[in-house]
Amino acid sequence: MDQETNVHKKSQVLLDFLYSSFKVEDEEALQEILKSTKTIEVKGGEYLMRRGDEGDSMYLLISGRLVALVPDAVGKSIVVGEIARGESVGEMAMINEGATRTADIYTIRDSTLLEIHKTDFDVLVRKYPEFLLQISRLVVSRLQNQLSFQKQPNNFVVFSLFKADESDEVDRTIDLFIKSIEKFGVSKVIDATFVDEALGQIGISNSTNEADMHRISVLLNQLESEHDYLLLITSKENDDWSQLCLRHSDYSMVVVDTTLGKQKRPIEQIFDDYTPDNGWNVKMLLVHPSDCKLPHGTLEWYENRKINGHHHVRAENASDISRIARIVCGRSNGLVLSGGGAKGMAHVGVYKALEEQNIKIDYVCGTSIGSIMAALIAMDMSAQEVSDMSEQVFMNNPTPLKDFNLFPFYGLLSGKKINQLLQDVFQDIQIEDLWVPYFCVSSDLTSAKMRLHEQGPLWKSIRASISLPGVFPPVIYENHVLVDGVVFNNIPVDIITKKGVGNVIGVNLDTDEIKEVNVSELPSFFQRWSSKIMRTNKYENLPNMMETIAKSTFAMSENQSRDHFGKIDLFFSPPVYHFGLMDWKSFHKISDIGYNHAVKVLEAKEDLEKFRDESVS
Repeated sequence: MDQETNVHKKSQVLLDFLYSSFKVEDEEALQEILKSTKTIEVKGGEYLMRRGDEGDSMYLLISGRLVALVPDAVGKSIVVGEIARGESVGEMAMINEGATRTADIYTIRDSTLLEIHKTDFDVLVRKYPEFLLQISRLVVSRLQNQLSFQKQPNNFVVFSLFKADESDEVDRTIDLFIKSIEKFGVSKVIDATFVDEALGQIGISNSTNEADMHRISVLLNQLESEHDYLLLITSKENDDWSQLCLRHSDYSMVVVDTTLGKQKRPIEQIFDDYTPDNGWNVKMLLVHPSDCKLPHGTLEWYENRKINGHHHVRAENASDISRIARIVCGRSNGLVLSGGGAKGMAHVGVYKALEEQNIKIDYVCGTSIGSIMAALIAMDMSAQEVSDMSEQVFMNNPTPLKDFNLFPFYGLLSGKKINQLLQDVFQDIQIEDLWVPYFCVSSDLTSAKMRLHEQGPLWKSIRASISLPGVFPPVIYENHVLVDGVVFNNIPVDIITKKGVGNVIGVNLDTDEIKEVNVSELPSFFQRWSSKIMRTNKYENLPNMMETIAKSTFAMSENQSRDHFGKIDLFFSPPVYHFGLMDWKSFHKISDIGYNHAVKVLEAKEDLEKFRDESVS
């Protein structure tokens, strides 16, 4: 059996692709398409296409992973899309006669593709017009996804685990990770010994002979087509098997025992020649002691290393490791919490209801009050701990009258009280030190756009996110003036959908509508005060200063927020609109409303199982 026939026979991926994407059901058409293709292999780190080249072929990806790169404003390549197995690339140039490539297509792992040349493509579409129709629909669908921030869960298939330290904690972590992956599909663990035995040649896994390397590639491609996931294991520094693992992986993790120091390990030398900006997924899996309360100094692990991310886990902690498995397999739960002042106490009740249903949070973000609640969750607090901490902070009223400015040059409140509360709770914690991946958003008045906070001092990022214009003074952060995130994005669903989450869980806190009034102009201070004393309620529908500021601020992003609701898989909107933004004393009432609302939503949800966690032991 020759190589091309072998690929056609063994790659169910191709058949699935032709049936599902191109709706090719006619056996004669299927065979003709197969005959019109040529199998090519491209090593990781090479370019399949270059921007500006003539588009004379399209490709179907059998195994591997590609990324599309375009230059930014300063000419640096940035990743604008990924192509995984079962997808096509280059079809736009087939449709648009004479078009050139608009992006560089770069291989981030060894890839096998089927090429359809333009001349063969033209013959096929003349004979089978439905083939062109389906390709056109595929192009339109991709464009729509890009424009509407459709959720794109991680779809990694081949993982490499680089064992950087010899310790029981590292071994146990790798074992638990493998078990966690096995929950999501048929998987296969492969090391150098397995390859040697499968090919009947001791040492072939470390061979640099082209023929031997081709045999290994064919073996791995075959195993990939037969399994949902492959896990490649290596522990030796700078050997050829480690190099092959890196080139053949969608996602690589260096597993490190943090108790052994932050110095670069010998096995990490193989990453020195790759470029993180080109889409290679190389993360550090930092294994902390089982009794570690919170990591510290995470950014120091990035020094002298070429990695583009990290995960924190505690040794022997199955829940932590299951979270990482859900993240990399596209099965994670991303929780988005909106702003709303004291109404945000409803987030506490919703989180309690989720916990009771064993729905773990794998990624969490928020705006304004949502940024505070999200941070407590990211510290891996239980629902009860979040409730206790919130009660301690907010029942003490973070916006007291004594914090009002006599001369409100920057805001009605000085912000000293809330600054102290945030520093007491979050101390010197950095965002990158949190157990659960986290971000919050603020509004950057200097650049007139939303600001994403993914690293740096947690308390100060939150302080920026809650700085309601006119109420709290703005925050100066890296020479920029920042205010409340609700100005640009009250519920950042669009941001979390880009993080590869599987399920988006959203909590929106509607603000009370300002009702129509029965006066033609605003009353004087004495008229309003007299009405209150006499209890005529003549001016009860008129908003006070706080309500006017808040409603004006929230109104800017409310329409955008509603556009986001359709992208949420599990949506909560607790009826707390009748509470005030500063109604901190109603903590328990608001939290209970959030809880009762969430319980009803969860009871009515038919596909709740996909959100639940089943940690391995």
